[in-house]
Amino acid sequence: VNPTIVNFNQCHKFGHKLCEIQLYLLYLSDLLAGSGLGLAYLPAMVIINQHFDKKKTFAFGIAVSGVGCGSFIYPPLIEFLNKEYGWRGALTILSAIGLNICACGAFMRPFKNNSTLKIERESSMTKEEKLFNFAIFKSLDFDILCYNNVAICFGISVVYSHLSEYSLLMGIGGNESFMLFSVVGITNLAGRFIFGAIGHHPLTDEVLLYICTFFISGAVTIAVPLLTQYGALLAYSATFGFFSASYGVLLPGMICEFLGASELASGLGAILPFCALGTMLGGPAAGFLYDSLHSYNWSFIVGGGVIVTSAISIIVPFWRKKHLKVAMGGTKNNPDNHHEIESNIIPTPMDNCEGDILDAETEESDNLLKVDGRFVPTVVDI
Repeated sequence: VNPTIVNFNQCHKFGHKLCEIQLYLLYLSDLLAGSGLGLAYLPAMVIINQHFDKKKTFAFGIAVSGVGCGSFIYPPLIEFLNKEYGWRGALTILSAIGLNICACGAFMRPFKNNSTLKIERESSMTKEEKLFNFAIFKSLDFDILCYNNVAICFGISVVYSHLSEYSLLMGIGGNESFMLFSVVGITNLAGRFIFGAIGHHPLTDEVLLYICTFFISGAVTIAVPLLTQYGALLAYSATFGFFSASYGVLLPGMICEFLGASELASGLGAILPFCALGTMLGGPAAGFLYDSLHSYNWSFIVGGGVIVTSAISIIVPFWRKKHLKVAMGGTKNNPDNHHEIESNIIPTPMDNCEGDILDAETEESDNLLKVDGRFVPTVVDI
């Protein structure tokens, strides 16, 4: 995993350095930098999934809190670097900061010890290895989550692309305009810690929390055209930054719930292109609305509306999850209906995963060896 982070961070650094050579290479620079950062993000999330079990959601919250911290620090930092060193010097310094990802990736180590890895390598020799599991798209819940990510990133990109311009139109400029993004960043940072702690609580339904937070984020974005004062825009920035923080915190846990923890890498890898698609479409679409209507009002209304629809779409997986739990509860109370319920309800992959884990923990077998609290095969069936 750590070579992946180091190698693709080099793409990020090289992409920014290209921008110093010719301005027309800006698009290539963005492509390389974005690819490097995206491919470094995926293994970092997978490592957390491997190292944490009971407090996984809180660990994800801490790990992605850097996004909020960066959103708070980078706007004034970029403005300062641009004034002092020009855009070329600013990009050079930013690429040097990004180079620190290499050091972080070099410190990451495999979770399992050498004996466990050796056993797993021997066992995997008889199995066909797949780089990506396309069967995850057979899950309706996961397909809806993919659409959800397109819609969320679409709406968020509208906010980040046009909030500054909207504030200038309202007579708010200079440092005050940058302060709006700093408020988004600091509240986003706080929200990631808070939602990580809330999501870790055993009584919390992560799916319901995810729905509520983005419904609120979309609703307040729709109301932006009504906000014409600087204080009101600051309040909006704080609200949007706080509630949108649930995205990075709860998303990995939802993927594990819909597909199973073993498919986090495939699930997250499949969702990231949908996130990129939403981000790529959001800004230009909002710009087209402004060019057509000469007003930012409809840009925020459409962006907020798309975020609201993304939250509503997750009601379907939430309802299916609740329906399955009710059905399974009825089976326990009335064993005579067990066969009927099994024939009408298809268990989710996570339910199968949990069952396998319970069986593995309780089964006594001569072919299993307990290593670091986990059962691994001691012989290979050929």
